[in-house]
Amino acid sequence: QKFSEQEQLEDWELAAAMMELRHRHLPHSDIAARIIRDVSNLYAESPTLVLLERPPYDSRLIVVGDLHGHFGDLMHILDEHGEPSAGPGGTQYLFNGDFVDRGVWGPEVL
Repeated sequence: QKFSEQEQLEDWELAAAMMELRHRHLPHSDIAARIIRDVSNLYAESPTLVLLERPPYDSRLIVVGDLHGHFGDLMHILDEHGEPSAGPGGTQYLFNGDFVDRGVWGPEVL
């Protein structure tokens, strides 16, 4: 089920929300609602099992275990290995589930 279409979330709005979260501040409720809508739509359209192609030789695949809603751990992983990026020299992430089953920052992890 798709959530209603609203204004497209701009890259700068998402970047600003991430910066707020890194400083332990919640983004504005309008931005949060649009992020939740986009993530919900993405998950609704995605299969539960994803087959990945082997990354290019000069790229990295980072496998992340269970986060259990620990936003600080997610930020540490991104700080350590960089933002996801495609193409040569890029970094891909594979998350193994249990994103939000514990931890007070579970929704922010999504």
